[in-house]
Amino acid sequence: MKKLAGLALFLVLGCTLAFAQDWVRIIPDTGTVPIGAFKAGVDTGGGPLYIIRTRWDGGLVIGKYNPLYRRAYIPYGGREITLSSTPVEIFVGYGFWVFRRDGVPPRNAMVAGDENDGSPLYIIHGKWLGNVTCGKYSAKYHTGYIPYGGREIQVHRNISFLVPDDLPNSQ
Repeated sequence: MKKLAGLALFLVLGCTLAFAQDWVRIIPDTGTVPIGAFKAGVDTGGGPLYIIRTRWDGGLVIGKYNPLYRRAYIPYGGREITLSSTPVEIFVGYGFWVFRRDGVPPRNAMVAGDENDGSPLYIIHGKWLGNVTCGKYSAKYHTGYIPYGGREIQVHRNISFLVPDDLPNSQ
């Protein structure tokens, strides 16, 4: 009986850890932030930014969500695309940032999207004009992109990549 109880506990904990990362569908103009959403940056006004992704032009593009403005933003085609009524998925889970001066993703960096040809996109964050904001890193172009000020800002070095973690930490 003790072995059976131990096995049941193992299975329950194993399932909990296996599903520690998730994506929750939201509509940006509702201002909704699901419980457990991963805070990935800070807006110019000091408000939190969250990681999102959405289907766009045949790919699954990573960007940011600002609940104070009730808008999501993705870097695409040289521009910052603003989304208000388009459904997006917000990242809920745990992770930690791994800084890479050379801009090369670590082996265990989180792939959360793809280009329209299937090339992987990684979750990143970096500093731009004193703000910490999140975006995507394209394995195809070996470049990070963050949406900011109406533009798609290219980042080649000093990028932090999100690495999945099964345990809560201070964000």
